[in-house]
Amino acid sequence: MSMEFYTEKEVKARRPHRCHICGDEIPIGVMYSRESGKYDGEFFDRCTCKDCYTHRNEYCTEVDNEYSNWAISDYLQEEYCLKICSEEEREECDREVWHCPFLIAKQTERSE
Repeated sequence: MSMEFYTEKEVKARRPHRCHICGDEIPIGVMYSRESGKYDGEFFDRCTCKDCYTHRNEYCTEVDNEYSNWAISDYLQEEYCLKICSEEEREECDREVWHCPFLIAKQTERSE
């Protein structure tokens, strides 16, 4: 497998997009990461919301440069949910891990 070319830039949405990791909408006016390239002969163009971009980069730095959405989700739950929230809080939690405010705050602390 090989990357033939790759570009990445941070842009402001001029129309709604879907994050390729969490699937949530990226609304008009919000900054997001846009990646384009060709991998193993296949072109790709994907949009990533800021939260998922941060999560993916942490996962790729700490664990493995190759990723899947479930692998990132598992990593986040093990690294943050199990360490931050009590068992009772986790059972009652209805948040998606991708946009958990506690997780995002902890990631911000780690990067400072």
